[in-house]
Amino acid sequence: MEWIQTAASATVVMSFIAGVVSKMAISPLITVMKNLQTSVDKLSEDIKEERERRVDVEKRLIEVEARGKSNTHRLNKLEKE
Repeated sequence: MEWIQTAASATVVMSFIAGVVSKMAISPLITVMKNLQTSVDKLSEDIKEERERRVDVEKRLIEVEARGKSNTHRLNKLEKE
């Protein structure tokens, strides 16, 4: 009977220690992981926006190059005349 009481006491003490360890060690890690996830989400959003800007710049560059070629052809025609 005494060993049951000792086991129960040990269980209570171990549960308390586990709770303290959880609160002191695991809780801050969870907070850090949530902050890290927020940062990664923001970074992903920024990368997506930069990709969209790059595509827009590429489209404008293609348009400018096309106009440049057109202007070159027109100048060449004028020079021949």
